[in-house]
Amino acid sequence: MDYRAFLVALGCVALFGCSNTAPSYSQTDRINGLVESETRLQLRVDGLENKIAKMEREQLQDRQFSVDTFNALGSLRKTFNKNVGIENEEAVRDMTRRGACGAEWTQATDGQWFQTNKICTVSDLKK
Repeated sequence: MDYRAFLVALGCVALFGCSNTAPSYSQTDRINGLVESETRLQLRVDGLENKIAKMEREQLQDRQFSVDTFNALGSLRKTFNKNVGIENEEAVRDMTRRGACGAEWTQATDGQWFQTNKICTVSDLKK
């Protein structure tokens, strides 16, 4: 068989051998198909709504964690500052006891003068 004849025969089969009529579906089949499609879509919507709800819960937990962390840091800051203040007061008393800020003459109630250590302040810690 000639190659050209084969192509012509194939073309004829393609043109005339195929039916142009679409497969027919009954009204019940169409309704069932629509119901199945709607069911699949509703399942998809439900799944997406569940994901959104989960994400909103996680965001709320993240926000609450951030607030709790901020409050904890504030509490730590207050504790740290209080501890630093106590340490500074102790250091100032120690400096006063050692006479690190110098001495001054003080008059007693009976009129006598005597030398005492000058009272140090927190600003003296920076010197």
